[in-house]
Amino acid sequence: MTQQQRIQQHIENLGGSEVVAQRAERCLIRFGEAAVAATLPFADDTRPDVRFRVAWILGKSRDPQALPVLIALTEDPDERVRYDATLALGELGDRRSLPTLEQLIGDSTAISSAAIMALRKLQQA
Repeated sequence: MTQQQRIQQHIENLGGSEVVAQRAERCLIRFGEAAVAATLPFADDTRPDVRFRVAWILGKSRDPQALPVLIALTEDPDERVRYDATLALGELGDRRSLPTLEQLIGDSTAISSAAIMALRKLQQA
């Protein structure tokens, strides 16, 4: 099985049971930038549990092409997705996310807290 086939299989497993989805997420994070292009389209998945995992995978990739997708996910209707996307911006390490993170500080308590954590992570980078 090729690397891209394994990546695709893990992406399909993101919507599985909690254990299966967590394992798929960890595997995709280990693939790093190689998984980014295949993962990006799933940021629009109808299932919030897939979207929040995609946000985290993209953030951990540290790939600059993930930035616009993560910023868009900070406006997702599901708070879990917004929370993980906000934290993922800190993981991404791209300072272009600073205005978005600063704006999110005024959001709900959970999102505001995530934005503060992400900003701290960016300052350490």
